[in-house]
Amino acid sequence: MLPERPPRVWLAWNVASLAVLLAAAWASAGLPTSPPPATPVALAPTPTPLPSVAVLSVDGLRADALVQAELPSLRGLMARGAYTLSARSVVPSETLPGHASMLSGMDPGDHQITSDWDG
Repeated sequence: MLPERPPRVWLAWNVASLAVLLAAAWASAGLPTSPPPATPVALAPTPTPLPSVAVLSVDGLRADALVQAELPSLRGLMARGAYTLSARSVVPSETLPGHASMLSGMDPGDHQITSDWDG
């Protein structure tokens, strides 16, 4: 039986899951990516809307397995977006430190998330 996850870990998982779901829903709903501009000023150019971004991370999925599998939906996302098949994990190779490094660009020693558990 696995030890109970501390509330901090559950909160991190819930926040990360909610962020990914909201980004995917926002992108698929075709909602505007920026608020409508205020009353136009004669000399001010209209800002270009920013593109929507969704990050899809599959924990424990090896790149060679992805290449060998028939995954038409995932291949469609890859064809329309950016991806890498050469990503590497950080040490320690655990979910929470790895995702924190992926999203922050920092090593576990810098962001101080070095374990999936608080124990």
